[in-house]
Amino acid sequence: MNTAQKALIDLLSASIRKNEVDLSYIDEIDWNEVYEEADAHAVLPLIFPTVKKISSSCNINGEIINKWTNNTIMNAVCQTQHINHMKTVFTAFNEAGIQVVALKGLILRDLYPNPEFRTMSDSDILIKKEYSDQAEKLLNNLGYSKYGSIGNESCFTHPNALSIDLHWSLSDESQLKNVYPFENTIWQNLRKYNFNGIEVQALSLEYELIHLFVHIASHMIKSGFGLRQLCDIFVFIDKNRNQIDWNLIYSLADICKLNKLINIILCLCHSLFDLDLPSAYSKTYHQTDKYMGILINEVFQSGVYGKRDEVRISSSRLLSNTLKVEKNTNKFKVILRYLFPSVRLLDKRYSYASKYPFLLIFAWIHRLFYELIFNIFKLEELFKIGSISSLVESRYDLIKWLQL
Repeated sequence: MNTAQKALIDLLSASIRKNEVDLSYIDEIDWNEVYEEADAHAVLPLIFPTVKKISSSCNINGEIINKWTNNTIMNAVCQTQHINHMKTVFTAFNEAGIQVVALKGLILRDLYPNPEFRTMSDSDILIKKEYSDQAEKLLNNLGYSKYGSIGNESCFTHPNALSIDLHWSLSDESQLKNVYPFENTIWQNLRKYNFNGIEVQALSLEYELIHLFVHIASHMIKSGFGLRQLCDIFVFIDKNRNQIDWNLIYSLADICKLNKLINIILCLCHSLFDLDLPSAYSKTYHQTDKYMGILINEVFQSGVYGKRDEVRISSSRLLSNTLKVEKNTNKFKVILRYLFPSVRLLDKRYSYASKYPFLLIFAWIHRLFYELIFNIFKLEELFKIGSISSLVESRYDLIKWLQL
């Protein structure tokens, strides 16, 4: 970790605990770098109260503080509006008699000292697949439009609200092949949850935690994960440790072949945030371990959901195919896999190819036109293929180490 990254960890650790922060190395900190790092991991608002508190004594540039203040206020307003909007959505589902489960940020936000500072870019909800048509009509009536479907979810956008990802499954079978014991028992492991005055359903504590790890595993395979997901793990365990049935966690994770991943992620939280390890996961992996050090660097370089730069985005699009074939990062093959991805690796924008496979060639042309002409993927990035190939290989090794 460099100095800015160490400062970010110390600020996060203090902020989520509401503790004082110890920055004995204050004179070495470049606050512009800390800001950029926090922004990349979508945790700027989370650490703002702590930064504001120490700003005078640490001589943080007023321009940075003003930018930080404005960012935090804008995010807080957006998140507050989003929660109010989701109350309307959940009320509509309840009145229609459609069983719906609130997921991830909708539940996790309440575990933070300032819930409105735990940002979300969308909302994730779960329904039974047989109700998907009814759910779509309901969302349409609330002003949402279906943007696309891929894998186990559909995305709905709204002109005046954050989008909603409607799930009927919590994992992608093509990526995680052993989690069906978890998937098959979700609906028998729910709890009632008070969502800002509206009664909704949430996963049981054990299934909520397993889902967080499944989510990390999925993102590790697809693109990577960042500090905010580790913060979510930390605050969830910190608040619910004594209520969690760790024997159930261990046995279910063992069947799903996730225990090595869980053990390593918990050790990562211990290393970064001083999480007390549960007795069921007592094996320690230290920063000095070869792959542990690589993983920590991977987390920082990923940013939120592994989309920090174009090289990472490109490598992510290629990695899933690489995992399915021999370990070969030949540059020519890397280019081909980028230009002509499988249906599963296409963005939601091209989901029509999933529904109508004969349109795959048209989807490739559509994608190349959109990304090259409109600079979503800059043409010069194709000349960074060596970096992309190297990153694919590095992440491939990490995924194998995590036993995914």
